[in-house]
Formats: sequence, C-alpha cells, structure tokens
Amino acid sequence: MVASGSRLLWSLLWFVGAASSDDAFGRKQGAAAALADAVPEADRYPRSQYPQYPRLQSLASLRPVRGKAVFLQIYTGPLLLSWPLTMASCRANPDFQWITLHLGPLAPEPNLLWDVNWAPNYHLVQATPREVQRWVQETLGLEVTVSLANPNKWHKTHLVKPKGTRVNGYKWNEYKAFYGHMFSKWIKDCEFWGYGDMDVVYGNIGAIYPDSYRKRYDVLSDEGACRLIGPWSLFRNIPRLARYAMTDHCAYETNYEWKALLTDLKYHNYDEVGFHNCLIAKPKGQPRFALNTCGVTGEDGAKLPDRALQCEPMQASDHCAWRGGRVNRFMDQADRPAMPQAVSSEKGQYLYIHFHAAKHRIERSLRGKSRGYIEALVRDGWYVHSYKHCRKGCGALPWPASQAE
Repeated sequence: MVASGSRLLWSLLWFVGAASSDDAFGRKQGAAAALADAVPEADRYPRSQYPQYPRLQSLASLRPVRGKAVFLQIYTGPLLLSWPLTMASCRANPDFQWITLHLGPLAPEPNLLWDVNWAPNYHLVQATPREVQRWVQETLGLEVTVSLANPNKWHKTHLVKPKGTRVNGYKWNEYKAFYGHMFSKWIKDCEFWGYGDMDVVYGNIGAIYPDSYRKRYDVLSDEGACRLIGPWSLFRNIPRLARYAMTDHCAYETNYEWKALLTDLKYHNYDEVGFHNCLIAKPKGQPRFALNTCGVTGEDGAKLPDRALQCEPMQASDHCAWRGGRVNRFMDQADRPAMPQAVSSEKGQYLYIHFHAAKHRIERSLRGKSRGYIEALVRDGWYVHSYKHCRKGCGALPWPASQAE
C-alpha cells in the first residue's frame, strides 16, 4: 500500500513538472515564432546586410577561381576566433583556393577577423537559407529547408519538415562528396576540388603534394587513416568524380541511394567512410580511381612509408607549431613544448593542424586578445600544446613562437 502511494505521489509530481516544462517550452517556442515572423529564417543575414565588409561575396557575385586545388566548405554559425590563423595559412599557399559558403550572423562591425592578413585566395560567400535552398534545388534537384540551427546540437534538435528535409550545420558534412557537382560552375579551372573544415590551419601544401605526386592520383587524403577524412580530401576535377556519389555503383556499395541519404536527418559519416567504400570498389566496366589512402607505392610498385599529414592537439603527444606557412609536430624529452628548428626547414613537415575538439579551448584563450597579439601569431608563428599537456594546466593558447625561444 505504501509502495503504491509512493508511486502515485511520484506520478503526480512528474505530471506537474512535465506540465510546467511544457508551458516553459511553449513560451520559448512562442518567442522564437514571433522573431521568425518578424524576419523569416529563410531570409536572415543576407550579403546586403553587411556593406561594411567589402571582401564579403554573394552567390551572385562569386566568380570562377583558378588554382591547383580548391577547398570547398558550407559553414553555419559564427566564424571562429582562430580564423586569422587559418587565413594566414591560406595566404601562404597562393596556388590553392578556398571557397566557404557561410550562413548565419556576422559581427555587426569589422574586427580582427577581417583586417589581419586577409588572403586573396580565400573567398567568403555570405548567403541566406533561401538562397542556398534555391542553389541546392538547381544543382541537386532536392527540395530542402535550410536551418540555422546550432551545428553542435544537430542530433538533439527536433526538426520539422514543412517543405522538405530541414538541413542544419552538421548535416552539410554529408553533402561534401557532392561539392564537386554543386560548385562546378566556380571551380572549372581548378585541377582538384576537395573539402575541409573551418578549424584547420594548413602547412606547405605544394611541398608535401608536389605536381608530380598529384599527377599519380585521382583522390588524395590521409595516407595512414585508410579512408577519406573530413578535414582533408581532394578529388581530381573531372565530371566522372564530381558526380560519382550520385551513381548506382555508389548506391550499391554503400546501401545509400544518394537522394535518400541527403534528405535523411541522421548523419551517416558518408563524407569519410561511405564515399571511400564507394571509391575503392571496382565499378563494372570502368577503371578504379587511383587513391593514396591505405599507403602509397613508389614508381617500382613498392609501398612507401606513410608520411606525416595531420597534427592534432587532441592527440596525447601532439604539440603543433606553425610558422611561415609550415606545420611541424614536436615534443621534447620532458614533454614540454619548445619551438624546434625544423619549423623553418623542410624536414618534419606536416600537412595541416586540425584543432578538432581542442578548438573550444583555443577559442576561449583567444577571446579578448588584442590586434597586436593576433598579428604576432601570424607574423612570428605560434604553437599549441597537446591535450595531455593541457590537462596539466597550459594556460592561454596558442602561444606566440617567441615565448618558446
């Protein structure tokens, strides 16, 4: 009897709590709906809203780019405070191009992101959800509703589908394999197209992937991961590869029909695993693409040692350094960062630094930093402690290179 009464009491308390939670949720939804009525989400943050940013482009003003490769991204949310570091690394690679399609708000006034070492080969395109919806309809024939939802909470957000599948920040990763087709009119003069991430700082791409190396392969990605990786994957710019993810062959090898894949709210890691499985499988009546994943062979067919590509601070021993367009990983015997001489030489170079889960720590450390501090990082170089070292207390990061010498 006592147990039954307890259950009844807990049921009553749960009902009252749930009702109050529903009321609070309803009030929040009502406030959000009032804001949406004032400015529909599909029309928010157009390029015309930011006349103070002369370098900012629109989908209509973007012109075809020319380069050895072009890195393509769709990004929802505020630009990272580490963006000047990415921008400086792009500027140090003038033979390569970057196009980032951005949705969401920008700072109302120009700040450090816009006047510290802007790279002329970096094209930032501001678009509204409605403009992107129209673009997706024109290039892929899909009717989607583009959302400005928080990209880090995409899997927890309840999304409705009034006019089609609602696509938010993280789901854009699923579209990466289709970028070659979607961006085709702007990249026709580039040898390769590929995708990356916003929290990546690049090393000397041409030194690690020279012309002779790129001629041997159709697909370039991580040599040690044995698959494509989201922060770095390149594809030869030919029609067959640009539309390859849309073929029956890929649907058979991955069990994903491409339209169903792109209109499913769930993220399937297609950009890293699914598309790679499709590429390594031999298609009927056609040659297989040449991939550098799962090891590289020399001219005599012998396997060459995997080269260093990614330096990631989240790895236990990865202290990462950038200076003058070069990336190095280093660690002294006492597990303390010390800027090595190799940073200014060809020895020990890495392809890029991926902040990954460490980007939140880096964002906090850069908040409130002066223009002079950022300029020093860009001019003199900088380094980032490994996650293992940070757990011991590493203070602000990234550190200027001058503090390590």
